[in-house]
Amino acid sequence: MSYFFENEYRNYLSAEKNYSVHTTRAYLRDMEAFQAFSHKEFEISDLRYCNATIVRSYLVYLSNIPLEKRSINRKLSSLKRYFKFLLKRGAIDVNPTQEINGLKEPKPLPQHIPKKQINALLDTAKNHENLDAMDYVLVAVLYNTGARIDEIINLKLSAIDFEAMRIKVLGKRNKERLVPYGDELNGILQNYIHEVSPVEYLFEYRTKPLSPRKAYTLVNGFLSNIPQISKKSPHVLRHSFATHLLENGSELNVIKELLGHSDLSATQIYTHTSIEKLKKIHNLAHPRGKRK
Repeated sequence: MSYFFENEYRNYLSAEKNYSVHTTRAYLRDMEAFQAFSHKEFEISDLRYCNATIVRSYLVYLSNIPLEKRSINRKLSSLKRYFKFLLKRGAIDVNPTQEINGLKEPKPLPQHIPKKQINALLDTAKNHENLDAMDYVLVAVLYNTGARIDEIINLKLSAIDFEAMRIKVLGKRNKERLVPYGDELNGILQNYIHEVSPVEYLFEYRTKPLSPRKAYTLVNGFLSNIPQISKKSPHVLRHSFATHLLENGSELNVIKELLGHSDLSATQIYTHTSIEKLKKIHNLAHPRGKRK
């Protein structure tokens, strides 16, 4: 058996780092694939004896498969995390990934729904949908709070403060944050709860939280009424929330807190969306700014 520390590493990821079961499994699969490569190409099963040459060879191998740069960088990140773990445990003296940098990759720009389209859709639904229409309420909550879909489907009724109009969201790594919302959503939520009478969670199916697949299907079906957008996932509502706040003058730090980002760099990706608006302002306001 190779020196893999599988059980110890699993405990480290789940207990110390507090990663989800899904994330932990992904990291373990990455290490198993690297271990198989090291054994096949270099006859090394004991990862204590792995060096930078093997790591670089593995990255070249992944590039030739070919894998996208983003996927390769994710696997490199897994290797870095594992060898840091070995270094911390005293199993190795040198981290073979320390001097290896990830591949440069273009940052994908987040898609969002234009304000006129999402507001028209929600206004139309408000006038025609039943008060217990789960797809309408789910989309309204996602767009009004900017929360992630897993945060909302696991949202308990006890986490909603109707008087203060805010919800307590349990985000990544069990980090809590308070997200405010407005009068309209408050009315939507109270009407929905009155009609449906959920027991523990806001969105329930047979007393259990709504599944991610079912939630995705509901959102996708509701957003299909906007044919102009290609992405109809729950996350596009989160992008729309952030983009529209920024376009209306909200500070980036405020959006960061509302989204639950740990680093401002994750929020800065939304700044591109205001470029067109800035162009229009420049065109109107600057004496030499008019464009043909």
